[in-house]
Amino acid sequence: FINFKEEKAYYFTIVYLGTFNRINDPGPFFQALSELSQEITEFKNQVKFIHIGMALDFNLPELIQKYDLKNMAELKGYWTHKESLKQMSAASILLLVTTDSAGAEVLTTGIIFEYLRVGKPILGILPPSGVAASLIKETKAGVIVSPKNILGIKQILKDYFRKWASSELKVELDQEKLRQF
Repeated sequence: FINFKEEKAYYFTIVYLGTFNRINDPGPFFQALSELSQEITEFKNQVKFIHIGMALDFNLPELIQKYDLKNMAELKGYWTHKESLKQMSAASILLLVTTDSAGAEVLTTGIIFEYLRVGKPILGILPPSGVAASLIKETKAGVIVSPKNILGIKQILKDYFRKWASSELKVELDQEKLRQF
């Protein structure tokens, strides 16, 4: 983070940095994004989803086509750490996804700490009683919703989008909590 400069994006940009696999299932997020793009014209025209990383258990181009997100999604592949930080800093919100299958509540990903450092709101689609959810709640870094709650995911995305459109999207991180990390 030495010489780290925040970037700005023209669109409401949702960034996910990491691997999509059976533990990090993009399906519920893609479904919510797709439904909102069909319901709200401005959403479809002003939202970009950017994935930096790999997909192991999913064919992302097929999923993008299935959910009709080809004009909204950019699959960047693997980037250097420095370039990834720039993309995270340009995000409107950062996406964190894990499954809600047995044992998932103990998962945290290393990227969560970089997400916290970047200081953008986090949409956590993960078990609400898990370790990652607790970390996001304790630091006041974002909002948590269960992967099974498509309506909840849509509502959070809508809320974040509306705040972004009115230049009110921000996060008030608990700096005291952040210091311990």
